[in-house]
Amino acid sequence: MQYDTFIFDVDGTLVDSKVVYEKVLSELLSSYNLPHRKNDLQATFAMTVEEQMDYLGIPDTVNNYQAKWERLAMIHNADMQLFPGIFKMLNTLSDNVKLGIVTSQRQTELSNNLEALKILDMFQVIITADSTLHTKPHPLPLLTAINQLKSSPESTLYIGDSLTDESTAKAAHVAFGFALWDTFSNHNYQNYNYCFHTPNDVTAIFKTK
Repeated sequence: MQYDTFIFDVDGTLVDSKVVYEKVLSELLSSYNLPHRKNDLQATFAMTVEEQMDYLGIPDTVNNYQAKWERLAMIHNADMQLFPGIFKMLNTLSDNVKLGIVTSQRQTELSNNLEALKILDMFQVIITADSTLHTKPHPLPLLTAINQLKSSPESTLYIGDSLTDESTAKAAHVAFGFALWDTFSNHNYQNYNYCFHTPNDVTAIFKTK
């Protein structure tokens, strides 16, 4: 199958945000006088804001929690970086295929991050948690991105690092590429079409199609 559309998750796929996420989560939990449990970091990494709040027991409104998160993330933004090989991969793909993002981040948070990393302009479509009525793993965000790119599920490859990403692709009937370069994420999944050990593997798939 010749894919003319490549859509990416962000955290753990394009961006190595573990260090920033860990610092922000720790400071947020302290601000609410909540305990730091061992599994909180990995358990909440791919969650939406609402899911995080429910899981962590945050006693606040979504807007207040999100505002606190974004303020802290801006403080630690310098620690966020692209995984090795991502910029080169995106440069190669952007000359040949349509590129999009589907993420559980909100628009303001994502824009700040991608602008700092100088990759925001590489994507024609960006779907965030506040772009659609439903969030991942519901298929709507991915299908919305595909529609806005004037593409089709059959000609799209979605690349991510989490079970949420895998489930999203499956629900949308889209091929899924499993990004294995993030050693932090849980990689024990089954329903994928491709395993990518490095970003260069993604480029190789494109070149061989």
